[in-house]
Amino acid sequence: MAVPLTGPETKQLIREFSAYIQQQRDSFFPESLALSPRHKEPLEGFFSSSLLEKVRIVQLQGNRIPLPVISLRDRISQYVELPDIAHMNSFTFWDVLVFQDPITERRLFHGLVHAVQLARLGLETYLELYIRAFLKTGKYLTVPLEVQAFRMDARFSEASADRFKVEEEVELWLQRGLYQMGAPTPETYRPVR
Repeated sequence: MAVPLTGPETKQLIREFSAYIQQQRDSFFPESLALSPRHKEPLEGFFSSSLLEKVRIVQLQGNRIPLPVISLRDRISQYVELPDIAHMNSFTFWDVLVFQDPITERRLFHGLVHAVQLARLGLETYLELYIRAFLKTGKYLTVPLEVQAFRMDARFSEASADRFKVEEEVELWLQRGLYQMGAPTPETYRPVR
C-alpha cells in the first residue's frame, strides 16, 4: 500500500535521512578500518581499486546501529512497517560500511554496491529514489536500488570467477531509468557482459 505523503513531507523525510546518514558516517568513521588484502582480493575486478581503497568498515561488537529520528514515523507506520535498521546485517553510510553481523564476502559485496550507487547518484538523489520507491510499495526489498544490490550479490556468490564491473552496471541502470519506480522492470535488465 502506498504511503500518501505530501511533496513537502517527502522532502522532509529525505532531509532527515540525509542528516542521519551523514551523522552516522561521521560517528563511525574514527573507528573504521580500511579493507584488508583478505577483504579486497575476492572483490578485485568487480569494483575499482580507488573504491576499494576509499571504503572503510566497522564490525560492531554487542551494540547496534542507532535508529534514525523520523518526525513522520507515526504517520508512515499507519500504512507500512518501517524496516528495522537494528536487525539489518549491515548499513552503508556513504563510504563507511557498518556490520552488525559477521562480515562475509557476500555482505561486503552488497554494501559496496550501495557505496557505488551513492557515489554515482549522490546522497540526495539516492535517498529520493530509495524513499519514493519504499513509500510506493511499502517493502524495501522492492526498491530498485536494493533489487540491483541483491541481484549482483547473488551473481557474485554464485560464480565469483565471472567478473563484472559494478560501476558499469550501476551506470547502465541509471541510463535506462531502472531506479525509478514505474520504469521498465528490473527483470528486463540485461547485465553487462
